[in-house]
Amino acid sequence: MLYQSDIFEPIEVGMIKTAYIKKIRQDGKIDVTLQKQGFLNVIEENCTIILNKLKNKNKIFLTDKSSPDDVISQLNMSKKAFKAAIGVLYKKKLIYLNSDHIKLN
Repeated sequence: MLYQSDIFEPIEVGMIKTAYIKKIRQDGKIDVTLQKQGFLNVIEENCTIILNKLKNKNKIFLTDKSSPDDVISQLNMSKKAFKAAIGVLYKKKLIYLNSDHIKLN
């Protein structure tokens, strides 16, 4: 089963996608997601997505206060993943956080 809340890109019936097991339920059904699971598996990829976007646009008008829909539409990742990635980038002093945008340091 793939939940709507785990979809961050357009998909259609019949598409072939790689999925990852999220949970095997008591009733034998399997919950899947389209993203790798676990912080260490995805953080580097998400940081790269954000850095590439910043290199192309200089600024991203997203912050930790942005809506989940805005994050998904601009970066194709969940807000939780976005916040984790900007935290890592900020600690590495690669980005500057402003009240209404993010930019490269």
